Amino acid sequence: MATLESEAVVVYEGGRRPAASPAVTPGPSIADLTSALGARGERVPDVAAQARVGVSQSSWGLAIAAYLFLVGVGAGSFFTATVLDWSGFGLEPSYLTLIDGWSWDWTQAFVLWGPAAAALGASTHLLHAGKNRFLFYTAGKNPRTSWMARGFSILSTFILVGGLVALGSVVVPEATTEYALPWRALQAIAALAALIMAIYPGMFLRSMPAMPAWNTRLLPGLLTVAAFMTGSLALVVGATLCSFLAGDSAVAADMLRALGLLVPLLIVAEAAVLGMYVRELRGNAKPEALQAATTWLSGAWRRRFWIGIVGGALVVPLALTLVSLGGAAEGLLLAAALCGLLGGFLVPTGVLAIGIKETPPLVRLSRWRQLATSGDLPATADSEGRAG
Repeated sequence: MATLESEAVVVYEGGRRPAASPAVTPGPSIADLTSALGARGERVPDVAAQARVGVSQSSWGLAIAAYLFLVGVGAGSFFTATVLDWSGFGLEPSYLTLIDGWSWDWTQAFVLWGPAAAALGASTHLLHAGKNRFLFYTAGKNPRTSWMARGFSILSTFILVGGLVALGSVVVPEATTEYALPWRALQAIAALAALIMAIYPGMFLRSMPAMPAWNTRLLPGLLTVAAFMTGSLALVVGATLCSFLAGDSAVAADMLRALGLLVPLLIVAEAAVLGMYVRELRGNAKPEALQAATTWLSGAWRRRFWIGIVGGALVVPLALTLVSLGGAAEGLLLAAALCGLLGGFLVPTGVLAIGIKETPPLVRLSRWRQLATSGDLPATADSEGRAG
C-alpha cells in the first residue's frame, strides 16, 4: 500500500521534490453569477460589499452614550473651573449662614459639580451592566492589562478626590485659605484625575482593534476636546444661573468673560479634529472605516451629523459666542452653551453608532463561497462546459 509520503513526493536522482498538485477546476466567477442573476431579472447584489462590510455593534446604546457624555462634561468642567480659579477668574464668594457661625460658599456648587456628573454617568454604566451590576468592584482588577480596570481606578479617584474638593469648597470655604498649601495639593490631584478622565474614554475605545472607526489615532483627541468643550459650555450655564440667583452679575463676571474667550477656541479645535477624524476614516484601508464615514456623511446618521453635530454643536454656538463678545445682546453666550450641549451629546452617541465590527477574513471567504455555491443560481455556459 502506498504511504502518504510516497503519494506526496516523488524521488529523483539527487533528492526529493514535491509532487505536482492535481489540477483544480475553478467554479463560476462572480461575473458569471452576476450575469446569471441579471438574466433571471433579479436584483444583482453588491457581492463585494457583502463580503467586506462588517456588522455595526448594537450592545452599547443610549446608556453608554450618556456615560461617555456625563463623564466628559464632568471631567472637563471640573478641570476648567479649577484652572480658572487658579488664574483669578473664579466666582466671587457669596456666603450663606445655615448654622450659627457656619457659613457656606454656595456659589462653588454651580461650577464644581463635575464629580457628581461623573458619578451619575457611572450609574448609567452600572444600569447597562445588567444583573451583575453589584459586582462592579471586579472592574478594577488587572489595571496593568485592562483599560476598563484603569478607567475604574481613574473614575473612582476623580469622584472621591474631586468630590472632597467640591464639598470642602462649599461647606468649609475658610479651609481653602487657612490650609492653602495642602488644599492646593488636593486640588491638583483632583484636577489631574479630571484631566486623565477626560482622555480615558477615547483611549478605551481606541484599544479595540476589531472596530476600525474606533481604533484610530484621532478618536482620543476628538473625545477629549469634546469633553473640554462641553464642560466649558456647562460652566457657562452654571455661572449664569449662579449670578441670576445671587442677583448680582459681578459674581460670575470674570468667569463668564474668560469662558467667552475660551469657548470659541475649543469649538474651533473640535471642528478641526472632527474634520481630520472623518478624513482619517475615509482614507482608511479597511472598508468598515469607510462605511463609518459614509454613515455620518450621507448614510443613516447624516441629519444628526450635519444638523446636530456640525450645526448644533459647532456652527451655531460659535456664531452666537462670537456675537456675544461684542456685547451686542445679553444671553447669547447662554444660548450658545445650551445649543452646544444638546449637539455635544450627539458626539459620543455618533461615535458609538459607527462602531462597525471588522469582518474576519475567513468570514469574508465564507460569504463568497456561499454565494458561489448557491443552488438557486443556474450554472453558466462556461461552467456547464467544464462540468460536461
